[in-house]
Amino acid sequence: MDTEVIATSAVKTSVSITDYLSPYISERDKEPIWDGNIYVFSHKRKSNEFCKGRVPVQVKSKESIDLTKDTIIYPIRTDDLRKYLTENGAIYFVVYVSQDGNTRIYYTDLLPFKIKQLLSKARKQKTISASLTQFPTDNTEKVDLFFNFLRDRDLQKSISNIEIMSVEELSKMGQLKEMSFGFTSTRNENSPFDYLFSHSVYIYATTPLGLKIPVDIMSDLVFAGTTLENPVFCNGKLYYDNYEVVHKKDSGELHFGKSTIIKFKKLMNDLTLKFDLKGTLRQRITDEAFLINMFESLSINIGDINLPFKPANPVEIKRFRIEERKEHLEHLKNVRLALDEVGVKDDLDCSNLSDVDEANIRLLIEAFVHHKAVSFGNSEVIEPIGKMTIANLCIMLIARKQENNLYLLSNFFNDNIALRVKNEEYGEFDTSQYTIMNKENFLQLSNIDYEAIYNDIFIVKCSKLFHGQVLHLLLDMLLAYDESVLKNKELLKAAQKLSEWLIASCNDNENIHAMLLNYLQTIKRNRPLNEDEIKQLYSLVENGNVNDNILTAAYILLGNSSGAKLHYDKLPPSEKEKFVRFPIYSLWNRI
Repeated sequence: MDTEVIATSAVKTSVSITDYLSPYISERDKEPIWDGNIYVFSHKRKSNEFCKGRVPVQVKSKESIDLTKDTIIYPIRTDDLRKYLTENGAIYFVVYVSQDGNTRIYYTDLLPFKIKQLLSKARKQKTISASLTQFPTDNTEKVDLFFNFLRDRDLQKSISNIEIMSVEELSKMGQLKEMSFGFTSTRNENSPFDYLFSHSVYIYATTPLGLKIPVDIMSDLVFAGTTLENPVFCNGKLYYDNYEVVHKKDSGELHFGKSTIIKFKKLMNDLTLKFDLKGTLRQRITDEAFLINMFESLSINIGDINLPFKPANPVEIKRFRIEERKEHLEHLKNVRLALDEVGVKDDLDCSNLSDVDEANIRLLIEAFVHHKAVSFGNSEVIEPIGKMTIANLCIMLIARKQENNLYLLSNFFNDNIALRVKNEEYGEFDTSQYTIMNKENFLQLSNIDYEAIYNDIFIVKCSKLFHGQVLHLLLDMLLAYDESVLKNKELLKAAQKLSEWLIASCNDNENIHAMLLNYLQTIKRNRPLNEDEIKQLYSLVENGNVNDNILTAAYILLGNSSGAKLHYDKLPPSEKEKFVRFPIYSLWNRI
């Protein structure tokens, strides 16, 4: 039995019965490496004007008694792989031939990316085992296979002579602009995603110069999702600006917000609703209100399209316990109202609330929604000013003790306290409640009102000691700004206002230079210094009558690291230790 002839004939026959492919494969071909080509046409006439290209092919045969496998493993010579690379790829066929002459065809598309993967895995081996898949029996599938081979071959020509790189490597090099994939199909799919559930596609990274580089092969797709920018209404009320469609092989899902999923079978009208309350407090309020409204109106509108929602079984509605959800929604709204009253702008992470978190939430609702004095149980003495933590939120409150061990709570940033401090050397002086704040407060607190801070400071009678307190507050604000991952522009704006106030209220000629530097370092965190500000710094360094601390800071703001180091090295060890703790030091590290 001549298995080689049988194998070649099997491939030629399978390809010939399509409308767009023509095989030119010789039996017992003596041409090295390749056994021939398969020509791909864009028209059934298969004339030269419609020829899209040719695909080199290699056909191997193997006797086998098992023709049932969907995939096989077959050794390919590495020398052959390198030669395929010179043609920018080939399609490699292996035909299993049984003793009675029956066949089953397997293939793999050896494009440059896959060839380089195999060669990298093989290292110095003469052969490398490759996975081959059964060649399609559907004629459209066969045509699509060759169309996509030509498409991907054109895209992968650029890597024939270079090493393949990962997404991580391209990203580190600054060469990753976007990721994409694509395919060509002559089949009329109901959804372009349907193709992906049964086919492999190459993923490409696009560089800033527009070059597409293959980085991976996507196969065995389980689901694919896309976000559609279309408003979602229920009973005339807008709930979402967009929604997500998740495509699966035989079904799909519509995702609204974080909690609502409507599942549907393709080509069928039956809908299944799944609701699992998730997300932050604001998201949960929106999602639960949407669910209630959907059950009351029994429809939703996506843009101009009305989607009726009628559970087939009335029991389905009872399963969602709508009346209980209304009560729960009211509770969530009270939580949001209480947080608004204490000035919290951040959203509450509800994913893992502890018992202590829940207890603190009840205290806030009692105090700020129902306006009642609250009890902290058998706790120790409650400090007049303290912090309350609820999940990701940290809130500063004032607690005034009442009768029966009850406390009236108020927002620290909305309850002015007139304070006077006694100093043994200077006597009493007025101060602001906000001078007790420190760097950690600015990093942790969720209810800071920056306008309240500087407005209160501006009306306090100025004194040398109060001036010093505000200076420490400013430095802590800058330290917090530098340490924070998300740079808070409100914090920086408040710091600038305080630095301007410190300059305007400074009556000490020895400290005026430091006040100027603090103002300029605040500005520099927001924008480059302008010409007038740079002139002030040069005037300072040329003064000849300022200390090395001031000169070090001035040179840092000028971006002159050498000048800064020259004067920093002159400082005593104790002064150096202090200097590295100042916020100006972090600007030095950025030069």
